[in-house]
Amino acid sequence: MSAVFIMGADQNGKKIKLDANVNVQALQALANNPILEENEKKFNKLEKKANIKLQLTLDSGKEISTSLSDYKVSIKGNIKLDQAYPFEGEGDLQLYRFDNREVYYGAIDVNMKNVKGNDEGVVSLRYEPQTEKLDISVTSGAMGDTAMIPFGTPFLTIDDLTKIDTIKEEVTQ
Repeated sequence: MSAVFIMGADQNGKKIKLDANVNVQALQALANNPILEENEKKFNKLEKKANIKLQLTLDSGKEISTSLSDYKVSIKGNIKLDQAYPFEGEGDLQLYRFDNREVYYGAIDVNMKNVKGNDEGVVSLRYEPQTEKLDISVTSGAMGDTAMIPFGTPFLTIDDLTKIDTIKEEVTQ
C-alpha cells in the first residue's frame, strides 16, 4: 500500500494517488456472501492476486463545519488482474476531522471494465493520509450481477464510525 500527494495551492485540484493489494483475508471471510456471486465471471478467478492503483482529484470543496468538508472528486485507475482493467468516474468524497485525525470517506460511481466487458460499479474508500491507512472496496454490477474485491485493510473502529456518524448528524440538523 502506498500513497502519493501532489499538492496544489489549496485543496482544489489536489491529486491523491493510492495503491493497494487485495485483502485476501476479507475475500475469504466473504466467500459465501452474495456480493461475490459473479467474481468468477467478472474477475476470472484472479481476484486473490488483484492490485488497485487509482488517482483521486479533488475538483472542488466546501467546508461544511470544522469537522467535515465535502469534495467533488474525479477518480480514475486500474484493477490489475491478468491485465489492467480501467475505471473512472465522478462523485463526492467527505473529509472527516476528529481526534486530531483526518479521514477521507465515501463512495464514487464509476464506469469500469472487467473480464466480461463494460460495467458500472462503485469504489468505496476510507483513507487516512497521516498514517497512510487505506481500505477500498470495488463493487461491479447491480443486484443479481454483483462482484466485489476488497483492497487494503479496514482500520476504522466502531468508535471511529460512531464519531463519523455523530459529525454527519450534527451537520444535518
